[in-house]
Amino acid sequence: MHEDREKIQPGLYLLASKLGWIVTGRTRKTYEEKSETGLLILSNTSSFEISDIETPDQLIVAQAGICDLWNLESIGIIENIETSSDKKAMEYFKETLKFKNGRYYVKWPWKENTPELPDNRELALGRLKSCVARMRKKPDLLTKYDTIIQDQIQKGIVEEVNEFRTDGRKHYIPHHAVITPQKSTTKVRIVYDASAKNNKEMPSLNECLYRGPLLLNNLCGIFMRFRLHKIAMVADIEKAFLQVGLQEDDRDVTRFMWMKDCANTYVERQNIQEYRFCRVPFGVISSPFLLAATIEHHVDMYNTPIAEKIKNNIYVDNLISGCESVTEALKFYSDAKDIFKEAAMNLREWISNSSSINELLPASDKTDALQVSVLGHIWNIEDDKVAVKPCKFTDLNDKTCKLLCFCDASARAYSAAVYLHQTCGQSSRSDLIFSKSRLAPVKEMSIPRLELMAVLIGVKSLIFVKSELNISIEEMYLWSDSQCVLKWISTKKELNVFVKNRIAEIKAHKDVKFMYVNTMENPADVATRGTTASKLKNDSLWWHGPKWLNYDTQNWKNDSFGDNSSVENMYQSEIKREKSRCSTLLCNQIEEENRPPFGIDCREFSSYTKVIRVTAWIQRFVSRMKKDKCSTGKVLTYKELKVAEMNWIKYIQRKPLLRCF
Repeated sequence: MHEDREKIQPGLYLLASKLGWIVTGRTRKTYEEKSETGLLILSNTSSFEISDIETPDQLIVAQAGICDLWNLESIGIIENIETSSDKKAMEYFKETLKFKNGRYYVKWPWKENTPELPDNRELALGRLKSCVARMRKKPDLLTKYDTIIQDQIQKGIVEEVNEFRTDGRKHYIPHHAVITPQKSTTKVRIVYDASAKNNKEMPSLNECLYRGPLLLNNLCGIFMRFRLHKIAMVADIEKAFLQVGLQEDDRDVTRFMWMKDCANTYVERQNIQEYRFCRVPFGVISSPFLLAATIEHHVDMYNTPIAEKIKNNIYVDNLISGCESVTEALKFYSDAKDIFKEAAMNLREWISNSSSINELLPASDKTDALQVSVLGHIWNIEDDKVAVKPCKFTDLNDKTCKLLCFCDASARAYSAAVYLHQTCGQSSRSDLIFSKSRLAPVKEMSIPRLELMAVLIGVKSLIFVKSELNISIEEMYLWSDSQCVLKWISTKKELNVFVKNRIAEIKAHKDVKFMYVNTMENPADVATRGTTASKLKNDSLWWHGPKWLNYDTQNWKNDSFGDNSSVENMYQSEIKREKSRCSTLLCNQIEEENRPPFGIDCREFSSYTKVIRVTAWIQRFVSRMKKDKCSTGKVLTYKELKVAEMNWIKYIQRKPLLRCF
């Protein structure tokens, strides 16, 4: 889009783009007799007129379809797509990153051609007065607020600045208090609002910066690996964002105001002091990217297994990992502390499920809490249980591991559940390690197609879990209770496009074995039909799968299914019908009275409009082969469309009267 904009009438504008002028907005004029809406795009034209726009095809999905729902909440099942802006932000970060006096210093990733940042001092001053007024009745909170700012001044996180001096752009960030009494460390936190703006015409600081690529590790993958270790360990970086330095020429856009004397709660000019950040503040849109990129750059400098483990198991400022012995855990603690210390970061609040490790850790580096939050779930270190009840997997090096997936779908939902199967000698066990369920789309879809989507997501889930666990997986199995889907997978016949594309994607993973299970023994059926929390808690089928999974692999069920007319009908409904040869039809000018125009099967088209247009194109082709006079343009003419439509009308009218003549 270009910056040029022309106002046509109140609410209606012309926007300049690389494709031409685009009409946007809303007119005050309404047309009661027309219920359909449309989009009009004008390109390289000097005038325009109001035109009727035909109703979109009914099969064009306006709401998110079944694939989109999975894509949005895939938890790593799909790959992140890096945008051009992400690439620019990362390149700029690498070009401008500096390491000085034991600390990394970064610059803000500014967008190109952005409007100049406004000097919003009056806005920040107004927000400061409101902030102080709210805390005036809470002197303890006001004192704590002031203590945080004074502490940041002493540590060099912020610095005093003169109101009238600047190193470049100048912008102010309003701030307010957020209270979290349940936290063991920072109960009062100052939040900075970099999205604040004077008015709609003026940009905020966040609007002038690139967000940057998402460099966070997969939450689900971290959590699964966390439960693999015999000794689990958790720590976090103290005030992580404030440990990354901000280069001097980018500091004046992070100005804020505070009172010189906290005892005088009236915000007056002589009692106001301006500050600016010397570090990256939390609340700016680019801050998470800059922190993650800095940590990744620093850890990559250490070519050690522990550095690689840190890189794969850190989420923002939380390190969630583990080891297999006390000696290994202590070395991990020591090396991790040293690595982050080299970047002026303090890895603190260590906690483990091992009492031996907790006793050996220095008091200054550990927390005394018996319950801590791990990725949003409460972890009790005494019994080593997490609130969501994920199973504990230990000593996997001596066991043979397999991944098993069960899939199911109903009219209301579809689901996939993945189990880790461990075998050691004559004993074996299986435990739920990953599951996903979604509501069926509003747009109705047949049960076999929903079952097909469940199998597709099941295959993707298996591949995802295998890649995230980083352990040796001997085999992967997938069970479905849909005989129709399993027949589609095994058939060599040509299938309809929707089914064909998904079957091709499923078959691309040749290391997955497909088997049939009856509905009563399918644990994914629990998710698709629904249950209560009390029943789910003690549902062995859901948490461990069918009992026969504890048997030898050769005795696992792969139920056979006999002839079933309903299944066969559903299976045949997606088999692609062979199209009749039309070469002879194109040569015949007079069609048989019981055949549609050119032998076209209108059931293969998604809309009436498409049938008419295809008929018109064929009619033109036939005319050109016969060297009759016809249009040669790139678009169909009105006359061609009307002739095609008339042919269909005649066919429809003639069809019920054939027996009468």
